[in-house]
Amino acid sequence: MTRIAANALVRDPEDSQSASYLELFFDLASIFALTRLSRYLLMHPSPHGVLRTLTLLAALWWVSNVTAWSTGWFHPAIG
Repeated sequence: MTRIAANALVRDPEDSQSASYLELFFDLASIFALTRLSRYLLMHPSPHGVLRTLTLLAALWWVSNVTAWSTGWFHPAIG
């Protein structure tokens, strides 16, 4: 990949920071996953259910942060 093409992938800090449809989709998917996790915890209030919920919540948090970071740096529409 040439340097010019690589620079086109990175967002300019001066550009508007409005959310793209990809970011809104991941936000919606994260909220849906969070509601499913809370429902699972209500259905399984045992220590095993709490541990499983916390493990999945950590994975959801990590994916959400990586998605927010990458869509903050890169143009999601270019590809």
